[in-house]
Amino acid sequence: MHILVVDDSDFARNRISSRLRAAGHTVVEADSGAAALEWIQTVSFQAATVDLLMPDIDGLQVIQKMRALYPKVYIIALSADVQQATQNAALEAGADRFIPKTRIDDVLLYLDRLFDRERLLAALSESDKNAFAELVNQAMHHAANALESLMETPVRLHVPEIELMSDEGLTRFFIESLDEVGVIVRQRFSGALNGMSAIVLSTGDAVYLVRALAGMQHELGRLSSADQSILTEMGNVLLNAAISVLADLCESRIRVSLPDLTMNMSGEQAVRYLLTGISDAETAFVLVSKLTIAQTELVSYLIVLLSKSDAHMLIERIRRKNRAPGA
Repeated sequence: MHILVVDDSDFARNRISSRLRAAGHTVVEADSGAAALEWIQTVSFQAATVDLLMPDIDGLQVIQKMRALYPKVYIIALSADVQQATQNAALEAGADRFIPKTRIDDVLLYLDRLFDRERLLAALSESDKNAFAELVNQAMHHAANALESLMETPVRLHVPEIELMSDEGLTRFFIESLDEVGVIVRQRFSGALNGMSAIVLSTGDAVYLVRALAGMQHELGRLSSADQSILTEMGNVLLNAAISVLADLCESRIRVSLPDLTMNMSGEQAVRYLLTGISDAETAFVLVSKLTIAQTELVSYLIVLLSKSDAHMLIERIRRKNRAPGA
């Protein structure tokens, strides 16, 4: 990986840089916040370590500017100040991880994990993604028919976009795309693949959907148990349609749990809720779906969380399917 190391202390900067170079990474050093800002104007980095306490421009400002310029760069905040408030400030500025300066080995472990995952995320070509999207869309057509019966109104479903991202990437995606989450319906699954699937709606789209389902002017915080049951069943239909595609790719039955529903969360709370629901989830398939109900288009997010090993297996299945004769 191409990594920028920012620290005004020669000792600390050399200590980190030498360890990273020994691990096979390409390292550029910046001895001040100003120098770091000059580097990021001209060179793209995959990752950066940033000391928070520097005399000219502090690390929080560097992190903010770096995040604005490069939304996808992985940023590790380093500091001897391990107060919880300091850690929170670093994450709010845009850092992906806070690591105490005394734990350099944790930096190496974190970057090695990212490097391995970057190779995984690059494994699917656009052709593979399109083939997977077509399979999902076939399943969603059947799900739309089921929803039409449930809602007694015309329903159309289409999945035009599929992204594969790490858990850190999913966190950034939620924070940037969904400030407020109205509804999450999630289901765990196990068998040939083990993980979790979820349907996520923004607050605005969730409010419209509730009104379309319930036929009255409801607020999310005042849904009856019957209304929540309808939302849960809608999520259940969509999630089972997606899981059926995964099962067919794996040529094996996948068991699913009962769905559960949660409402009214911030984007950051929502992704934390999803990631803590399955401990070894490192890779997320994010399918941005268009849900049209009674001629009104809503945007929903279908998310499939998998461990690294299961993601590798699913990617291989998708590629094999895409390259099969007649595919």
